[in-house]
Amino acid sequence: MKKLALITGVSRNIGKSICRKFLAEGYQVIGTYNTSEQAAEVLKKEYSDLTLYQVDFCSEESTTAFIRKMKAYHFDVVVNNAGTMNCTDDGDIVHEFRNFSLSAFEDVMRCNFYAPLRICIELQDNINVDGAIINIASTDGMVATYASLSYSASKAALINLGKSLGNNFYPKNKVRVITISPGWIMADDDSGMGSDENSAGGKAGILSPIGRNGHTVEIAEEVYTLVSSKSKLANGNNYVFDGGFTNYDVIYWEEANGVSLLRDIRDVKKELDSTGEEI
Repeated sequence: MKKLALITGVSRNIGKSICRKFLAEGYQVIGTYNTSEQAAEVLKKEYSDLTLYQVDFCSEESTTAFIRKMKAYHFDVVVNNAGTMNCTDDGDIVHEFRNFSLSAFEDVMRCNFYAPLRICIELQDNINVDGAIINIASTDGMVATYASLSYSASKAALINLGKSLGNNFYPKNKVRVITISPGWIMADDDSGMGSDENSAGGKAGILSPIGRNGHTVEIAEEVYTLVSSKSKLANGNNYVFDGGFTNYDVIYWEEANGVSLLRDIRDVKKELDSTGEEI
């Protein structure tokens, strides 16, 4: 009998690669998507062992209805991958310190934190003995931010939640709970991070100690390894997969190499002052 995995957010990027990996390894997969219906349908046509549900995890009602349906199943693996950011209609990140909206902040928290929390807690009796839960967080949850306060806060909460769930799940039914925090990961489509070296993602790849950003298939491989019998000691831990980017400090690099990577900070401040932006 095939093992069953629940994977949220499978239509794009990291979620799609994780979904493909588990299907290739012989799992049956129940996956979710929200807005990328066409991409989800293309994926569904490729795999007969994939069942899809459209769920808006920003909506408490939608999440409740989905969890109710999932109580009919028993899972060997649960991967909480679906997530969102507070962005404008043009796809730009909203600076939430300058333009705060409580409702938008709550939407991000509902999708990125409350939905994984509810799936884990409310489906705890639907996860098989020796199963595994993977929560996809981010290195953004480990560092300070300026603009995307809700995203970073939700991922920080998810990292901490994994520790507490690991304490509770394993004594009950030997289910391991693991958090993964990817760094800069190249998107699989035009709607995500591109390879333009002048973009934020492009600069991150240049500055990374390994000289590039990660790829979604690499995260999928790490997820599969961590749920396997090869990683029995992994429980409650947060695994960072970022090529060492969070170890990088531009000031120390400049100090060691005698080369400036930054524009003169005084010029930057003058430019921001002239536009009326706060520093």
